[in-house]
Amino acid sequence: MTLVRTLLLVLPLLMQAGAAPGLVGRWDVVTRSRGGIGAWLTFAANGSCAQTTGAMVDGTWQLSGDRLTRAVVATPEGKVETETFSMAMEGDALRLGPGSERPAMTRVGQPTSGAPPIVGVWKWAHPAGGTAFEDYQSDGRYLFRLPIKTDPCQWAADGGELRLTTRGETRAFQWRLAGNVMTLVHDGKSDAFRRESTDLSASQR
Repeated sequence: MTLVRTLLLVLPLLMQAGAAPGLVGRWDVVTRSRGGIGAWLTFAANGSCAQTTGAMVDGTWQLSGDRLTRAVVATPEGKVETETFSMAMEGDALRLGPGSERPAMTRVGQPTSGAPPIVGVWKWAHPAGGTAFEDYQSDGRYLFRLPIKTDPCQWAADGGELRLTTRGETRAFQWRLAGNVMTLVHDGKSDAFRRESTDLSASQR
């Protein structure tokens, strides 16, 4: 067996061995642009990953009967906008109205046992193009995500260093975890990412 072939066979195992288990999953950047554009990283246990840039809006939700109320931070100054919709759900389809022009949403994955039926991730075709995701968390948080661009990557971590390889270019970050927050430091710049329970990259395929 040639050396090159041996390396090709062994490299994925080495990358997996260097992948810190605590990093596996999706991480959403905490600080976004004034226009609400940010990024999220999704790490798989086999050393593959995805870097996604997109629109990100966070808020809260409340359900009273068939009335859904959402409050989201709508401006860089922190102004909160509140909307209330009637809600109709049939199987894995969810429609909001009146006042909502979006098409019916489709559930991603399975319902959460014991939780209100709206809990989970819902996707729909956004008029700007692409697939939008609305994530209704069981703790009352509401997350809107509209992926714009996703780049596949590879990752490995050991000690305090995380290496991300995209299009043949590898960048090294210093990383640390504190509860559900991961901090990455590169060239003196620090970014915080929050762990989320859903894998939106899998939903896009």
